Amino acid sequence: MVWNWLLSGSSPAPARRTVKWLVSLGGLHGPKLVMMDVLRLGERLPSRPGVFLYAAHNERHWTCLFVGETKDLRSRSGSHECLPEALLLGATHVHYVIMSDKGERLATAERLIFMHGPVLNAIEGPGLNELVQQGVPVMAGQDLSEQPTITLAHG
Repeated sequence: MVWNWLLSGSSPAPARRTVKWLVSLGGLHGPKLVMMDVLRLGERLPSRPGVFLYAAHNERHWTCLFVGETKDLRSRSGSHECLPEALLLGATHVHYVIMSDKGERLATAERLIFMHGPVLNAIEGPGLNELVQQGVPVMAGQDLSEQPTITLAHG
């Protein structure tokens, strides 16, 4: 009963939030999507293998900023070397899907990168100064004078 949680002082479990990301346009059965769970940056991810992405949320859509795969979502996604740059580019959430098979993780991550072109997955990619010069919006008030080159990394 709805009133039970009000009287007990506990709140109901929060609804699980998921988002579908396109991983392939074609095939015998049409477009292929992967369903990913969504957490705010800083929330605790499971200690399981999977694929994750840092995303910025703008009014009606998500922007994929970085895609990675790892054998431990909790330890890798919260300490990834590109997280500071993702934050500067407006990342607000981490999306993830649990996948045990490394080959499946790599293939899914590569397809997500191909389909969504996240700016932080560029191989020998530009640093933030070059991204700003190309017109990529960065949060105001940040010193971009000494940013490292961004590289693709697997966990």
